Parts: sequence; structure tokens; C-alpha cells
Amino acid sequence: MRGGAGRWWTGLVAKRGRDQGFSIEAFSSFEFSIPRFYIGNSLHFFKSLVEDFKMQNYGNHILNASGKLSSFMRKFLFSIISFGPMPNHIAFIMDGNRRYAKKQIIEQNIGYRKGFSALLPILQYSVEMGVKYVTVYAFSIDNFKRSSDEVQSLMDLMKEKIDELSKKESIVKKYGIRINFWGDMKLLNETVRLAAEELMAATAENTGPVLSVCVAYTSTCEIIHAVQEFCSERRSYHLQGAHSKGLVSVVDLEQHLVSPSRHSHHLNSQFPDSISVIRFTSSSPWSSRFGVLVTYYKADMHPSGNEKPFNAPGRPAMPFPAASQASAPFLSSGPVAGFEASGAASRTTPPFLSSGALSNPGVSGAPLSMMPPLSSRPIAGQETSGYRTPPPQARFNGPTSPPQSSFSVQDPNSFQQAFPQFPPTSQPVYPLRSSPFGAPPVVPSLGPPSPAQVPTVPMGPPPQIANHSPPRVGIIPPVLDSSVSQPPFTGYPNASPLGNMPQPQFPAGRPVSRPTSQTFSAPNVPPYAPFNAHQGGFVPPPPPIGASLGFNARGQTQYPTAGPPLEGTLQGLIEDFQSLSVAPAPGTLDHGIDPKLLPRPLEGDNEPTSILETYPLNCHPRYLRLTTHAIPSSQSLLARWHLPLGIVVHPLAEAHEGEEVPVVNFGPAGVVRCRRCRTYVNPYVTFTDAGRKWRCNLCSLLNDVPGEYFCALDASGRRCDIDQRPELSKGSVEIVAPTEYMVRPPMPPMYFFLIDVSLTAVQSGLLEVVSKTIKACLDELPGFPRTQIGFITFDSTLHFYSLKSSSSQPQMMVVADLEDIFLPMPDDLLVNLSDSRGVVDALLDSLPSMFQDNVNVESAFGPALKAAFMVMSKLGGKLLVFQSTLPSLGVGRLRLRGEDLRVYGTDKEHSLRTPEDPFYKQMAAEFTKCQIAVDIFTFSDKYSDIASLGTLAKYTGGQVYYYPSFHASIHEEKLKHDLARDLIRETAWEAVMRIRCGKGVRFTTYHGHFMLRSTDLLALPAVDCDKAFAMQLSLEETLLTTQTVYFQVALLYTSSSGERRIRVLTTAVPVVSDLGEMYRLADTGAILSVMSRLAIENSLTTKLEDARQLLQLKIVKSLREYRNLYAVQHRLAGRLIFPESLKFLPLYVLSLCKTIALRGGYTDASLDERCAAGFNMMILPIGRLLKLLYPSLIRIDEILLKASDKSDVLEQLALTTESLDSRGLYIYDNGFNFIIWFGRMLFPDIVTSILGVDFSTFPDLSRATLFERDNEISRKLMKILAKARVQDPSTYQLCHLVRQGEQPRESALFLSNMIEDQTASTSGYRDWILQIYRQTQQGS
Repeated sequence: MRGGAGRWWTGLVAKRGRDQGFSIEAFSSFEFSIPRFYIGNSLHFFKSLVEDFKMQNYGNHILNASGKLSSFMRKFLFSIISFGPMPNHIAFIMDGNRRYAKKQIIEQNIGYRKGFSALLPILQYSVEMGVKYVTVYAFSIDNFKRSSDEVQSLMDLMKEKIDELSKKESIVKKYGIRINFWGDMKLLNETVRLAAEELMAATAENTGPVLSVCVAYTSTCEIIHAVQEFCSERRSYHLQGAHSKGLVSVVDLEQHLVSPSRHSHHLNSQFPDSISVIRFTSSSPWSSRFGVLVTYYKADMHPSGNEKPFNAPGRPAMPFPAASQASAPFLSSGPVAGFEASGAASRTTPPFLSSGALSNPGVSGAPLSMMPPLSSRPIAGQETSGYRTPPPQARFNGPTSPPQSSFSVQDPNSFQQAFPQFPPTSQPVYPLRSSPFGAPPVVPSLGPPSPAQVPTVPMGPPPQIANHSPPRVGIIPPVLDSSVSQPPFTGYPNASPLGNMPQPQFPAGRPVSRPTSQTFSAPNVPPYAPFNAHQGGFVPPPPPIGASLGFNARGQTQYPTAGPPLEGTLQGLIEDFQSLSVAPAPGTLDHGIDPKLLPRPLEGDNEPTSILETYPLNCHPRYLRLTTHAIPSSQSLLARWHLPLGIVVHPLAEAHEGEEVPVVNFGPAGVVRCRRCRTYVNPYVTFTDAGRKWRCNLCSLLNDVPGEYFCALDASGRRCDIDQRPELSKGSVEIVAPTEYMVRPPMPPMYFFLIDVSLTAVQSGLLEVVSKTIKACLDELPGFPRTQIGFITFDSTLHFYSLKSSSSQPQMMVVADLEDIFLPMPDDLLVNLSDSRGVVDALLDSLPSMFQDNVNVESAFGPALKAAFMVMSKLGGKLLVFQSTLPSLGVGRLRLRGEDLRVYGTDKEHSLRTPEDPFYKQMAAEFTKCQIAVDIFTFSDKYSDIASLGTLAKYTGGQVYYYPSFHASIHEEKLKHDLARDLIRETAWEAVMRIRCGKGVRFTTYHGHFMLRSTDLLALPAVDCDKAFAMQLSLEETLLTTQTVYFQVALLYTSSSGERRIRVLTTAVPVVSDLGEMYRLADTGAILSVMSRLAIENSLTTKLEDARQLLQLKIVKSLREYRNLYAVQHRLAGRLIFPESLKFLPLYVLSLCKTIALRGGYTDASLDERCAAGFNMMILPIGRLLKLLYPSLIRIDEILLKASDKSDVLEQLALTTESLDSRGLYIYDNGFNFIIWFGRMLFPDIVTSILGVDFSTFPDLSRATLFERDNEISRKLMKILAKARVQDPSTYQLCHLVRQGEQPRESALFLSNMIEDQTASTSGYRDWILQIYRQTQQGS
């Protein structure tokens, strides 16, 4: 080419080269060096030249020439690059796409897509050049630490590329390529994993080149896995008496590498080592828009390409231990709020993560003993719990062969659009082989800890709890003789003591929801004395010294060292467990239980304050409780626990008078924190170097003490000012945060009201009650005079209100365009309450009359929600929604669901309990980013889709209030109380919460109402004293070497007064190697709190029956494991044994299965009622949850008739119809409702005094209202109810009056809540215990 044509060609080449990002100077003189550029870039470059030829339309001869030129250059480049020795195996590292996207100012997902687009052409070029093996490092385990949005976009892109390879016209079919995926496939999204497995299966018989895709893989994981397997192998040889050489060689470890060379049957020939590594990056000078391809070769490359054994990724779809995600395991990205960089005034907020998780229905078929433990996993969103496995495919017929089962966390489709979630699954942790050798024998003594074991100074680590506490002795004797007189049940005539229906006997494996029709004959066994250890005084010898702590014989008691604690012969004569006799009647095989001996929690929740005796520096249990106050020392011990291992945090729990949390202001010294793990200074840190340094109790880093904070130490090593430093002497403190903990000025308290004014809201009296209540609370709103307020009302249109302080009356502006929402007069829609108080009062007074004639039945809730967001987005705050009609207009409109009864009982049943429209998830995400919490008040006698609307509260830290069939005359007091409580209670604004833990443990899942902003940072736009959160724990290490694990909760928030504060809660927990100690220190309340949340989340992905069955399975496994601790040491025939700490757990779990959220099916509760109950249980503190699970039942007619004014102690009765007397008056209280049951034969004067009339003139109690009348009986009754309400001010119990025999109200409201009785769909307490007993026996 010469002259103008040559110059044109050179210019075009240079232009395209500059566009693609690499230098073109050599091209102008045709002296470029081909090996400098990789073939992929070259071909893309010349392909772009062809496009420019066509685009500039220089004629047909130019087009023909360009095609020939492209073909010629392709052959030319191949001939040059393939000259000489060719590598057999080339590996590519996908890297630099984010940097490229940032440099080109494009979105990250576009950068990833461009990078992935280079993969298929490069694969084709490699195959055409004769490369036999290609490996692509596509996604590292470390990449899971990125934001959920980014991870999900990569998963979606990976799925798309896998689908492309599966097509018939793909290069896989053309060249017969065999594809393998290496890595921990369980960590992948379910759709990606299934697609990968299908592609591997489809190409398994191909004989062409081999493509290996490394996903969820790091070399560190492979090394850890090899070392663990080698150590376990050596240990097993030692236990079997075999001899092995002491030295460890590289060959020994290479035998345990999970590499393809160990599985050559998967490949068509030996898998060679990679001799060419190509890194896709965007930071080098040879960057193109498809990613830069820089090639380098190993120095020892040989033409054969196969000199060394291959150390490649792990076997396909086999789990191996994941590597730690950071070199410093406790390194935080910053202070608690996510803006904690030292000295920085602001910090970029990381992307949000959903608190949901996806489910993985796959269950490994490998034996448990062959499943290595996962030492760590990345977390994105609310990771699935250890319970999480698919629902059983067949009914569980006994504990000897149970299905793999666990609880789910959230709806698999939950939050996929607004906040995609990853990773999908989490499997239970199983031991690889056996735990390390036991320690030398230690014989601790009985009795309380010695003074040396109790901390003498309020600093430093607490002592280790030894297994020497006094055992609990409490054996329940059997009283099974039918001749023993039983009090007649006078509430219902001709009823036996066990009820008026046949008592069924259930097969061992029957789920709780389906009783059989077999009748139960009461046993007739003479009573005998309680079990006495003197009758069998033999105590088996202790386990052999050095035996495995986790794998002793099932019949032997596990101890932390070698032998059981002994003190003379006393220990052999005492049982440290509770038992319940289950003995067959003579001549029958049926077992019976005396109902009187069944344990019942009649005293309610008891906080485990006894732990404070050993750890007095811990925070109070009202703020933080563990499911067991003992951390297992090994993975094998944790696998035998079977119950949730976790924490329940109630950070803003109301303290008793005189026990308020102290406030700490560090002043000029700044907040004292560990510079590595960011732990706040606490009572368990230790000071050294004469007080100039302090050691972190979580990560053991030695930190410098700021000069302003320095204080000398006394002779015992204590700071001299420890008594003046609450942060060093108390486990709960409130720290005043300096300005570096703020990304913006503290927000003022802001309340915005979104009120439905359609026909339903007006007729029911909702609008009037809401208006009056808001006005009554204005003077008590926190934050005066900074409080902001605003209003929007809606029906089929939106009504905005200008509340300018200079106006005497509010101005209403109507927006009818629902597609293009705008704000009229945006500056006057949100005003300062103190400035515009008169205008606000005028608006609230006029609202009821303004819409009293409204006949509009439509609801534009979605557009109204968007308008409220537009008003609040700059400040944040709390949005209170009052909704009485199903959204029917504009974006977010919903349809009636649940009318097809054929869906119930099928695998699609759970979809009715999940959001239908992604709009509400997306809005929740936007609200959370702008620090807006949403509280939903729903009022309707028809379906209102709480499953969708509740999403707004779930992901913004809000709450759902449900008033079915609302009418002001009945529900006014409850609504007024709930709304006033919501407005007046002290609220923590724009809060974030992080929980840090010591070495060896980590949090895996989080449960409650929040948004998971990063792997461990909970975003809470607003949080208050009525909300609690649950988290699950796992062990990062196979064996913990520390004696104590520390936990610290940090809640950074803005108070209503505008002060930024940090609430810090610290607690210490001992590490134990004895399973019995874990049971002894178990906390039933915390266990129930975690289990209930897991069950609710599981019901969003499976059938209710499966969720209930999983609860039952956990109880059976736990009690069976506990029984195995004592099966040899004690005579256990005919007895169900259980630890003292968990004696109420079976009853609570039965009650949990009977709650509205989980019980029965379609006919047992409406869809809205079930969903509302689920949202409510997800935030309940432990005390309120236990009150809901086992309510109180008291008889009050005798108290009302007494002349004395003294307050009588109200005796709580068992929740069974056997407790009822037709001559009595009873109050049922579950913390949310009062049900007052009038016996049929109740004294008429009591009825008249309470109702004002007798039953003959007032047959329908559903219309009756309860108020104080002018008589002593009525005043006493109202006083009893008021006292019960004062005990729990967080809610208002609405009264329901029920008369005996008033059907169907009596059955629906009252009899269905008798937890211990059998109903049509669930078993009773007695039969439930029998069923658990049989199943525990089968596994013994």
C-alpha cells in the first residue's frame, strides 16, 4: 500500500488500536512483534478493522479485500504463535474487570460481561492451536467477600455462559470438549450449580480437549484440606495400633490433594501441570475493551509440558475446607457504623446485602464420616442455617434413618431483584474423622468453684468453668395406677381425666400434625418408688485415658479429660438429669404417663442470671443470651449438640430502675479500641507495661494506651481508676461517639404518616381513631424541638398537605397522575412540629370530616409509597403506613391469592406466604439506604396480602401490626395503645449493629428485621426496645485451643436528642469439651427464640408440615444424644431423661408447632393472619415469645367474690381442658390478647356484675364490650386486667369474651389454645412426650 491508500490504512489501524487501549506505533511501519500480543487481542483487533471497513463503505472491492485480509491474518498469526513447542495446558486468570469498568466509567457488570466475552473466542483459538487442556480461574472463594449485588451479577453471568456452552451450535459440540468444574460447588448459587452439573454430565463422554473451570476455589483451601486429611489419617493409624514414620514429606501431603490428578478417570488422559498462565487484567498497557491478556511462561517449561505433578483445584462438587477470608481474622472494615476509619470524617457505605438466603435442595450422599468440616464460609445475606436441607421426601418413620433436614432462612426468591443473595446453602458441620487426643486425666472436685477459680479482679480473662457443679437431682416418680382418685372434669360432663375423646397412640415416626385413630388404654400400674442409685450401685469405669473426646463409646459419659468427677462414692449414687417414667401397663405394650408429672413452665421465663455469679463482668442476660453458655471445643462435639448454637441480642431492652446502662465519654482521648479487630475496650482486656499497653481479649493484639487515657497499675495489675471507669467494670456501657462516627449531621426524629382514606377506612372508624391518637401524642414525641412531621392520604388519588407555619390552615393538593408522581410544593410537605403545631392540629381535626362522605374503594398504595419516599429521602426517619384496602391501582397493585385450595399441601404452598410483587422489596431497599424505617398497620376484613406488604417492615427494621375485621368500637383501645407506643417509645435512629467474636468462632446467619449491609453489619434505620435479633454460630477451627470465647455487640445510633452513641455489650463464654456441660448450661428461651425464627423462615420455602417435622426431629436427636451420655451408667429403661435446663423444651416446641404461624393448614388460620404472626415472631424478645408459646391461664371467680381487698397471688393453671370448671371464670393471657371464659354454671351475680345483663338476654358475647361498672366485682376484674397490662407495656391485650358451649367461637378462640390437648390436626402434650420417648429409644 502506497500513497493515500497506505496513509489511510495506517491511520485507521492506529485509530482502532488507540480505541482498544494499546500502542500502535509499530503498526505504522509494519515492524510489530506478534508474540507481544496474544492471539485473542489480535483477532479482536482485526475483526474490528473489518467492521470499520463495512461501516465506512469504501466499496465492494474493499469489503472483499477485508474478508480475505482477515482470513489471511488469522492463518498468519496461528502459524507464528504455534511455531515451536506448544504447551499442553494453559491456565487463564480472569482479573481486572472492575478496574477496567472504573477506568472506562461503565457499570461493573458490564465490565464483567466484556471480560467473559473474551473467554469463548480464546477457548476456540486455544483448541485450534492444539492445546489439550485449558483451565480458567473464574471465581475465587475470596470473591464472596464482595457485595451481594456484585456476586449475584457474576452468578447470573456464569449461568448465562454455561447455557451458551450447552447449546448444540457451541464450540463444545463442535470440538468435543469435555468440561469439569473444580471447587466447593455448594457455595454457588443453586441455579449455577445445577447448570454446571448438567454440563459436566452432558460432556462426560467427550474425547476432545478438556476445559476446567475453577469456581469457589483457592489453593489455600486445598492445602488446608490436605493437611487435615493427613493428620486424620495418621491419627487413625495410631488409634489402630499401627506404626507410621514420624517425618512428613511433600509426597505425603500430595496424596491428599484434591486435584484432578487423583481422579484421572474423569479425564481422557493424564492432567498435566500448567506451563502457561494468562491473566486477564485491565491495568497493563495491552488492555483492550475485552480485558487484557498478558502471557508469561514458566522458566522450566519443557516441550512435553508435563514435568511436575499437577496441583490443581479440587474434585468436582466435593466439599473441602474453605480458607479464611482475611489474613487477620478479626480485621474490620471500620468502626461499628461502617464509617469508623480512624481520623476519617466519612466513609463510603458498602453495598447492601439481603438478610435472606437461597436454598440448596441437594444433599450429599456421602457418609457423614467422610464429609470434611467447612472451616469457614463466606457470608452474603442471611446465610442458611445448619438446619438447612430440603424437606423430607417421605414421612420420617423413626430416628434410625432420618431424612437430611434443617430449617430454611428465607424465601429462595426473596429479595432477588432488589438485593440478590449469595451464597445459597450451608450444610451441617460433620467431623472429618475424629477429634484430637484427649488431655491427661484431671479429677475435679464436686461443689462450687474454689476461690482461685473465681476472678478476683475486674480485668483479664475469666476462669474456665470446670465440670464440677452440683448435679441436679430430680427424678419424677411414676404414679400410673388407675385406681388413684382423679378429680372429675366438671367443665365438660362425662369427661375422663385425660379428656373426652379417645386417646390415640401414635407410631414412633408420626409427625406432630397427624395423629392416628388408634385408641389408648390407660395403664394400670401400681406406683413404685423413684429410681435410687443404691439399687444399682455399679459405676462403670471412666473412658480410657487419651480417648477421643468426640468419639467415645456411646454409652460412656463424656468428660473434658479422662474420667468422670468423683468425690468418694457419692457421684455414682446421684443422677445429674431429670427423668419422666414411661412404663407399660401389665399385660399391654402401651406406655403411659401421669399428666400431673409433666413439666410445665408455670412461672414464665427466668433469665439465666446464675452465669453472672461466675462471670460477674458480663452484660446482663436481658441484653444478650446464648443458646448454651458453653462453646464446644471441637467440630465433633458441635455435631452432637443437635440444637442451634447461637445468640439472641436485645440491645435496647428496658432496664429496671437503678440498673440503667452507664454513659461513658472518652473526651480528648477518643474512643479506645483495638486497632486490628476494632473491639472496644471492655472489662476483659488486660493492661501491661505499667499501664502503657493493653491486650485485646478478642484478637490478643497489644495496643498502646492513649496518653489521655493512661493510668498506673496497682500491685495486683489493676488500674487504679477502675472503679471510676464503667467500661472496665461493667459489661454494658453507652459510649458517646465523636464526630468521626458521623457521615452527616445527626438526623432529627422524623415521623411521616401515610393514611388510607378509602371507604373501608372511613366506615370502620380507622381514620378518626388514627387522627385523634396522633394528635394526643404530639406533645410526647421524642426529640422536641427538632421533631419533623408530614402527612399524605390516598385512595385512588394522592393528597399532599402543605403545613407551612405561616398558614392558618393546611392546604391540600391532589395528584391524580399515578404514573408520573411529583411533589407539589416540596418544601412545605415536611415541617418542624414546634413551628407548625397549629397547622398540624388543624389538619388532624379536619381529616375525619374531610373524607366522611368518601365512597372511593380503590387504593393507590404503591404510588403513595413512592411519593412518601420522595419526601423523606433527604432526612430519613419513620414512615407509618395505615392500610385498609388491597392495593389496586398503579405500581405495586396486588391480586387476591390463596383462593385455590389445591395449592395447599403441595410444594407450591409456601409461595402464598412470600411476596408476590418485587416492587415492595425494591422499595424496602431504597428506604433502608435513606435511613427510613417502615411500620405497617393493616386493617381489613378481607385479604390484604401481608406477605407482600410486610416486606417493607422486614428489611427496614420496622414492625407489622394486624387488626383483622377492624372496628373502632372493638379495637379502638388496642390501636390507640399500639400507635402511641410506636410514637412515644425511645427510638435509636440511623443505627447499625455489628457483633464481634473471639478466635475460632464466627456468625453464619442473622434473623430478624434488618438489612444485612455487609457480611456482619446489620443496617437498622430505626430500632427500639421491643425488637430482638438472633444469630447462629459455627466453629472456624476443628479444635478450639482457647479456654474462653468473647462476644461484643456494638450498636451505633443517633438518639432522639441528636447525640451519636455506641451501646457496647460484652460477654465471656467458657469453652468446654463435655457435651453434658453444654446441656447443663443450655438456655431454653434462647434456643426457642432461634428455633422459632428458623421455623418461620423455613415455612417460606417448604410446606408447614415439613417445618413442624423438622422441629420434632431436632428435639428427638437432642434428647437421644443426651440419653446416650447415661445409657450405661444408669438404668434408663422405661424413662425419658432430659437435662434440667431443657425440661420445658418439648412442651415449648409442641406449642410452637401450634402457633398461628405454623399450625394446621388452610382452615386453621387465614393467610394474612399466618403471615402477620410470622412477622411478629421474628422480632419478639425471649420473654414475650415464651409468653406467647405458653400463655397463662388463671381462675378468678373465687378472687372476685372475696371481700378482702388484698391482692391475691394468681395461680397459673395447665393449658388443658382438665383445668377448667364449668362453675368458674378464667382469664387466658398470651401477651397479645385476653380471652375471658365464662363457665356454663358460673354464678349469675358475677355475670351480671361484669356484663350488666345475664346470658339469657345477651346470648352473643362477640358484641359485648368490657368496661368498668359501678360494682366491686367489675372493679376487681378491671384491676386484674390492668395489672397484667402494666407488667408488659409493649402491647395492649384486647379482651375477647367467650361462653362455654358457644360454638364455633369457643373452639376458635379458646379451646384451640389449650396447648396440652389434642386437636383435630395435632397431638396433645402427653402423646407428644410418648412419641418423643419412642423415637429416642429407637436410636439408643
